[in-house]
Amino acid sequence: MLDIILRILMILGIIILILLSLLILLILTALFVPVRYKIKGSIHMSDIKVKVRMFWLLHIFTAKFDYPDSDIFSLHFLGIKIWDSSKEEIEETLKEDVAKPVARTLEEPIEQSVKPISEPIKEPIKEPAKESVSDGVKKQPADGFISKIKALLKKIKYTFFSIYAKIKNVIESLNYYKELFTDPETMELFHKCKEQIFTILRSIRPRKIVANLQIGTGSPDTTGYLLALYSMVAPILG
Repeated sequence: MLDIILRILMILGIIILILLSLLILLILTALFVPVRYKIKGSIHMSDIKVKVRMFWLLHIFTAKFDYPDSDIFSLHFLGIKIWDSSKEEIEETLKEDVAKPVARTLEEPIEQSVKPISEPIKEPIKEPAKESVSDGVKKQPADGFISKIKALLKKIKYTFFSIYAKIKNVIESLNYYKELFTDPETMELFHKCKEQIFTILRSIRPRKIVANLQIGTGSPDTTGYLLALYSMVAPILG
């Protein structure tokens, strides 16, 4: 009985070790196997062509994009397409086609339930009361002008205090951000982030760039002048 238990534990241990080794292998490949990419483009008058290829893990995973031939970004596993951007467009069009008849069915009963009013309701028009001439011109109160001046002064006072409060808030926020950015911990954080960003950019930058350029101005004399200038600068460029 003990031998059977020990064999079962041995088999389970071997299976766990195999799974752990596979997991470690996957993590190491994800960390140390680089993603390779290749971009080709050409411009002739208004005709623009771009080809993008990305490879990972000995071309097991590939990504393709061609413009304007297909204009679709696709992912491939061992040469088999597993996803492309055209599927999302098809799903959106299907959703729109399904939503249109539903909206129509919701609108039809509302339109049928509303009946036009055959006869408009007429309300009696009240004539404005005529003021008698004998009443004379009403006199405005003597304190009307003074109340207007007081209201104007209150508005000026409110505007002044609101401008003062806004300026005070701006100064306080500037002082806060000044203290925040001049703090030693913040400066150290910026320094570390800068180092990490430059490290990432150095790791993903292209190691080699090859370009075949065909340049012409459309006129033989100006093209000759351009080539003469290039021949003068070519020794400096190498």
